[in-house]
Amino acid sequence: MARSDRGTVGGDQAVAEIIRATERERLRALVAADVARARQLHADDFQLINPLGGALSKEQYLGGIESGQIHYLFWEPGAIDVRIYGAIGVIRYQSQLESLCSAATSPGNSIGTPISTNGATASGRWYGPTLLGFRNPQVDAGASR
Repeated sequence: MARSDRGTVGGDQAVAEIIRATERERLRALVAADVARARQLHADDFQLINPLGGALSKEQYLGGIESGQIHYLFWEPGAIDVRIYGAIGVIRYQSQLESLCSAATSPGNSIGTPISTNGATASGRWYGPTLLGFRNPQVDAGASR
């Protein structure tokens, strides 16, 4: 996917770029199964809502990656929209990804709405994300049959 990021709402462009860079680094850590780095890039109260509606905590999600139950073959985000509301940054993007989850391949596109928080306002460090939900159009199409 082309990487032309969209505009920023509610904050300056420099902060938006930090948030985009943090999200891209988070995705690279997940694809590389660099769980130590991924732990640093996920908020303690992280929650993943999978395409079927199931919820995973940070430790469940990263534990799945560490054990190999979840393995990302690639994950390429498209343009990342950023909206900033004080210490909260909301990003939205479509991405192409392929993953193996408990021996099932899950290719396709996804739409995510990660919510990043500026957890240490004094240091200006952004932690990503607290909540992450994805919708996979292929799963949605199968569910409606």
